[in-house]
Amino acid sequence: DSEDLRRAMDIVENDFLFVGITEDFDRSVCLFHAMLGGVVNSNEFRNSRPTSRNPFFETLHEKIGDESASSLKSLFQKSDEGLYDETSLTRIHYADPYDEALYAHVRQLFYKRAAMFDLEPCLSVVSSL
Repeated sequence: DSEDLRRAMDIVENDFLFVGITEDFDRSVCLFHAMLGGVVNSNEFRNSRPTSRNPFFETLHEKIGDESASSLKSLFQKSDEGLYDETSLTRIHYADPYDEALYAHVRQLFYKRAAMFDLEPCLSVVSSL
């Protein structure tokens, strides 16, 4: 309910030392270092869990066979276009208003905190990778 939402917003704002957002991952890494210290490492910006060759699915192929593993893999993995098949979600037109409100609050908090630091030197390093 709205009281839980208010409490969650308060917790994120006052009890979380850092919040980042995945759709602005590079800025999140830079903000993390600006707020908490440490040296930025180029490995932090690499995709360490690519979906095209996931060891989980390779092991699955070995254990249950290619056909079964491939059909199971298609349920979890991105399509060739890089998009998840959200057909079943869009059919029901479901949105969680509390989740959406909390996420909007986190985004606002993230960009507010990001504006407090000069992240350009870090982001320029990232763009050169």
